[in-house]
Amino acid sequence: MPPEKPANRLSGLDAIRGVAVALVVLEHGPSLGIPLQRFLDDQIDLGRIGVIAFFLVSGFVITMSLERTRSLAEFWYHRAFRLLPMYWCSLLAATGLLCCLPQIAHGVPYFNRLPGTMIANALMLEDFLRKPEALGSYWTLSFELVFYVIASLLAHFRRLRDLDALLLGCSGVYLLNACGLFSFHAVTFFHLPFFFGTFFVGASFYRAWNGEQPYRRFLALIAVFCATSVLAWYRSSFVDHLSTTSMNVPPLPYIVGSALGYATFFGIWALRDRGQFKGLIWLGQISYSVYLVHGIMLVPAGLIPDWSIWFLLLVVTPAVSWLSFRYIEKPAYQFSKRSRSGATHSSTSPAPSQSPLRG
Repeated sequence: MPPEKPANRLSGLDAIRGVAVALVVLEHGPSLGIPLQRFLDDQIDLGRIGVIAFFLVSGFVITMSLERTRSLAEFWYHRAFRLLPMYWCSLLAATGLLCCLPQIAHGVPYFNRLPGTMIANALMLEDFLRKPEALGSYWTLSFELVFYVIASLLAHFRRLRDLDALLLGCSGVYLLNACGLFSFHAVTFFHLPFFFGTFFVGASFYRAWNGEQPYRRFLALIAVFCATSVLAWYRSSFVDHLSTTSMNVPPLPYIVGSALGYATFFGIWALRDRGQFKGLIWLGQISYSVYLVHGIMLVPAGLIPDWSIWFLLLVVTPAVSWLSFRYIEKPAYQFSKRSRSGATHSSTSPAPSQSPLRG
């Protein structure tokens, strides 16, 4: 495969992030009663498309980062500065806004159990400690954190290639379910293999793109995963009658949204060199801030008109997100880069192929 400029690769990933976060924001906006919006709500889950695309990007990026870092300590150091400053700012902003809106705050479980819930959220452990989330969008960050831990453990033992084995494991779980050998007793358990399998698909794709495994092997892995997922979805929805509506994803939008999430990732990746995604690249660069800020803009929903919420989502959110990226996210990450490079200035950085975590 011919070498590719890093800028092209990163720009393609940013464009995917831009589409993903836009779809998430549109999904969370209030209903305007227009036919197109009703159709999208009934037939396509826009938010799921975005989440699946995000998870694929994370699988790709985290695997690449682990292969190119000097140590796990360095990896987690950069991740902490990449995620936590903006995350903590959004948590403080959401908590402060709830304090100013008692008519809403009293009905929010997170607010009624302070300060324990705030501490759990600050550590990104709310789901594991069974504490309410400050913002509904935080749930995906818990999945991201678990994937970081799994990938880090494999990297520690130089077994990153075993992410493919975990992908096959997720496929195996769905195959056993499709064959009727066991049933998912809760819809949450049904979603877990698909979410983590999607991270593993992103990781496997990175390894194929990087020349570490043949593309035909990757295509075989994703074909098996998608086929077993569809079979398990069919059995759970129409045989076991495990309704996915408890996670706000009715059966048809669930499968359509998942398929379109994959199509979004691979479609934009295939077109990344055509230079048509400048706006999406910009949005992708600030996507983490947009993801966190848009949840804050939804807090006053019900107190102000729907058109005001849309104004907050489509106008205020991008503006605030650009400012938070410019003055919070970017400086924090640059600080982590400078501080670590200064600490290791006297040592020679290993080439990617010589990384001690590559496996």
